[in-house]
Amino acid sequence: MSLQIDISAERSILETAIWRNRLLLGIVLAHLLIALSISNVADTPFWSGAAVVLLDILQRLLTVAAVCLIAWRLAYGMIYAKPKKPIQWLLSDIKSFVLDFDKILDRLICIVAITVMATSFTFLKDIVPTLNPYGWDPSFAALDRVLHFGSDPWQWLWPVLGTPPVTRFLDITYGLWFVLLYIGLFAAIFDPRPPARSMVFLVAFSLTWILGGNLLATVFSSAGPVYFEAFGFGSEFSEQMQQLSAIDQATPLWSSDAQQLLLTNYDSPGKIRGISAMPSMHVATSVVLTMFAFSYSRWLGRVMVAFTGLILIGSVHLGWHYAVDGYVSIPLTVAIWFLSKALVRRFGPTSDQPDPFANTR
Repeated sequence: MSLQIDISAERSILETAIWRNRLLLGIVLAHLLIALSISNVADTPFWSGAAVVLLDILQRLLTVAAVCLIAWRLAYGMIYAKPKKPIQWLLSDIKSFVLDFDKILDRLICIVAITVMATSFTFLKDIVPTLNPYGWDPSFAALDRVLHFGSDPWQWLWPVLGTPPVTRFLDITYGLWFVLLYIGLFAAIFDPRPPARSMVFLVAFSLTWILGGNLLATVFSSAGPVYFEAFGFGSEFSEQMQQLSAIDQATPLWSSDAQQLLLTNYDSPGKIRGISAMPSMHVATSVVLTMFAFSYSRWLGRVMVAFTGLILIGSVHLGWHYAVDGYVSIPLTVAIWFLSKALVRRFGPTSDQPDPFANTR
């Protein structure tokens, strides 16, 4: 009898956790089903090499997150709680954190959901040129010149930014985006106060990758300035690439290595091979992080506004994107953010909607 009660209680807790996170789970499940359907129709294996790399990175960062969590709670204790026995307080605090089964379930569900979304995303990104061959690059390059008074945006930037130290700084900043992306995810998953704030971020984060990085990237299939000549669109950006190559010789750039890796793996089943320019996901996700940062504090939000500006500039200067890729990303992501807020109000963890599991227990 006791065993039956325990099983029933655990089932109730699990169902409640699923219901709390139903919005995120529903979005991720729909995305997965679409990806699997396209995989079947296109006769292309779903499991992407890039997904394996992402999962490996996630596994490593989970370890880092655990260390950061311990450091955060210890710092909190020293600054606010000020216990007489810090280590004993920390062990007790971590124990209460670990034994909070409801929170553990929520975090595990969110981690699994984001991991599945990332896997579906990488598959769909990898097959963009299969579904719709690159063809928008000349149009985006021409639109850039119209918006910038007859010149390519990189030509405006080069007199100011075209030195090894500045280019290297932008290159490092561009790589720092990966770190901030995971920090934002862990902040949302491990510090759900209030829960609606974290859910808005996770939903906006997922929809940005799905709608921007998959849907629009496929509709407006483009490769970016760095690959303009490689895909037969002309030599308009060859001067920019030559100058970046010269800087790379003086001070190695991460972007140059990554760009070459993507091109090398384009026609192979190798890891990390998805090429897509419109919209800029670096800019789009930086905007999501900025909106999330403002939900914590104004100063943090302002720091992220500056970071997003550097990402936008770096995406053009380093040859990854046309300026319009970033310009489109900003209003698109802001719209997704407010859509996510509306969805969370309606279907989020604080929603008053009836529990569909209620009649099954």
